[in-house]
Amino acid sequence: MRYIVAFDSVEEEITNGGWAQLLWNTYPNWRELLEIAREGYAYFGDDHRASTIAKLSKVFGEHENDCAKYMQKCIDEESFNKNFAEFTYRGYGSKPLYGEEIFFSDGPRLTWLVEKRRVIEAVIGT
Repeated sequence: MRYIVAFDSVEEEITNGGWAQLLWNTYPNWRELLEIAREGYAYFGDDHRASTIAKLSKVFGEHENDCAKYMQKCIDEESFNKNFAEFTYRGYGSKPLYGEEIFFSDGPRLTWLVEKRRVIEAVIGT
């Protein structure tokens, strides 16, 4: 069940605001979330999504310090919207760079859910 929750977090955050929003909204626990998601995709036989999570983990490590700095600026400047937008723009301001488009809730995500429906239902007991 934790796989499904992790998938939902990854897919919804990336769809809504790109990979940088996922990092922001899961900081400082992003490593645990991405590892659960990676494990889950591998469990369901989706090596492509699992390897994309591994790529995103590397990207998050490269941007983690910036994320923390922008979060602190939100506090220091009492300006959440400005600093949140400046940081997260890197995740949605250009075309997808790391393969994260496979997590978008339209198309690829729905196709994946249909393909894995029986396995998912068995796991969650429906």
